[in-house]
Amino acid sequence: MTRDNAYRLLGLTSSATEQEIGRAFKKLAMKHHPDHGGNPENFKLLLEAKNILLTKEPEYKYNINGRKFTKSEYDEILKKLREQREFLSKIHKEQLDELNSFNKTDDSIYSKSIKIKIYIWVAFILKLTICASIGYFNLGFSLISAGIFILLLYNSTAIARLHTAYINYKKLK
Repeated sequence: MTRDNAYRLLGLTSSATEQEIGRAFKKLAMKHHPDHGGNPENFKLLLEAKNILLTKEPEYKYNINGRKFTKSEYDEILKKLREQREFLSKIHKEQLDELNSFNKTDDSIYSKSIKIKIYIWVAFILKLTICASIGYFNLGFSLISAGIFILLLYNSTAIARLHTAYINYKKLK
């Protein structure tokens, strides 16, 4: 039952005081009380209406995105948010620890990067040697090869990181 329905049932306006609510209830209770020949269901409705009107509406102190909360509701929301934050920070810490354990490999990223640069130099020299030995030496082809060679050298650190990530992925399987 809503407050408006309770006011209508007792025959009052929404500006009625506690004394007026009590008097209206008493007057109607005498008429509808089961001991005085009234209907028990009607008396229960009157009692419910009186209880609704005499209980104070909660005082809304907090407004979040247009929704109002009492102090206790707001405190409960904050408590849940703190629990969620602690849970997420715990999971985040566990994931960081796991990631750090994977990054501790035999070779560091820097040493892998240097090894990859050496492999790229060797591959480029072999390519030039093979092309020169078979007589296939084209200026356009050589410029494209040199561009690819420079890109590979420039990205050797990224390649080393990808290789480390691949090794760690294989360890997980």
